[in-house]
Amino acid sequence: MLLNMRRPLLFTALIYAVGVLLGEMWPQPPFILLIIVVTAALACVGCWWVVGVTEALGTHRANLFAQSAGLGALFGARMQLGFGIAFLMFAGWANHAFHTATLSPVDLRRLIKDEAEIITLRGRMVDTPVQRITRRESGSIERLLLMVDTEAIWCDDQWQVAHGRVMVVTTNRLDVGYYAGRHIDVDGVIARPSGPRAPGLFDYRQYLIRRGIHFELRTDEFTQWSLLDTNTPPSRPLVDRFRQWSTNNLARELPEQDEALELLWAMSLGWRTALTGEVKEPFMRSGTMHLFAISSP
Repeated sequence: MLLNMRRPLLFTALIYAVGVLLGEMWPQPPFILLIIVVTAALACVGCWWVVGVTEALGTHRANLFAQSAGLGALFGARMQLGFGIAFLMFAGWANHAFHTATLSPVDLRRLIKDEAEIITLRGRMVDTPVQRITRRESGSIERLLLMVDTEAIWCDDQWQVAHGRVMVVTTNRLDVGYYAGRHIDVDGVIARPSGPRAPGLFDYRQYLIRRGIHFELRTDEFTQWSLLDTNTPPSRPLVDRFRQWSTNNLARELPEQDEALELLWAMSLGWRTALTGEVKEPFMRSGTMHLFAISSP
């Protein structure tokens, strides 16, 4: 009882999480799951009504129906608990199904085939481009990652309405005008993300799918970028302005941007660009990697 009072929603969250896991392992049609959820909810309400009626009946006519009313209340309470658990579990299952199923006729999963295609993407930037640096023996490779909510695609010499979130991967240099909320046009090659390089390794495709991203758009040096809302641009997000102000102040009076400064940004601002494999390894060995988890936004 004390555990329940301290964490009143723990049991509820666990049952809901079980439903989400079932949806991950055994995908089912979302509308069938929705019918089950509604049925379980109505049954739960019906059991609650039965418990109330039998308790009232046992109170007012205790001499005649005390035993029957008590049994009815006990049975109704047990059934209410069972239907309540079923409701929570199937609600998590149905929620997962509605977020992963292909329901819209203009979903990108219906419009884009399994093969890579050259398209022009039009949409709204979900976040500000994030820089990633990969250091190799031959040198460092810099790229930008940004998520775009698709509004339309130019394919087969015509614009088509489309919906879906796309991860754009580019090595192009973008100016400060590209930030979360801007509407853009960008062309490139769209394809499904690559899977693990070997069994048991990190599955990048599944990682993106869990975030609602089913396609990557890769660009090259010939890619054309354009902003569509130059007349009435949205305001820059506050978090971007704060990050820019913070990085400038932390770099003040320092001669250059080196690894030490990048590590300072990573620890204080959660700037993950500097956290390459070589940088992470000493912290992982010393058991202090949690410092970056705490400082991350």
